[in-house]
Amino acid sequence: MESIVLTAEQVEAIAEAFAIYGFIGVLGALFLYDLLSWFALKSVSRFRSFFEKPTYTDVIERRARAKVSR
Repeated sequence: MESIVLTAEQVEAIAEAFAIYGFIGVLGALFLYDLLSWFALKSVSRFRSFFEKPTYTDVIERRARAKVSR
């Protein structure tokens, strides 16, 4: 069976590469999380505003009630 021999410089280069790519991976994951959170927030706010807006018939009924109460 063959064995792999690594020098200290090679081990250091591998460790540095893992650190750099790990940092880039964490930043990428955080960006993806922020992007998904933004989309979720926008969809929830659109959904909520859809149900909170008065419909056209509600506006007509309010105007009719306002005229009657005068």
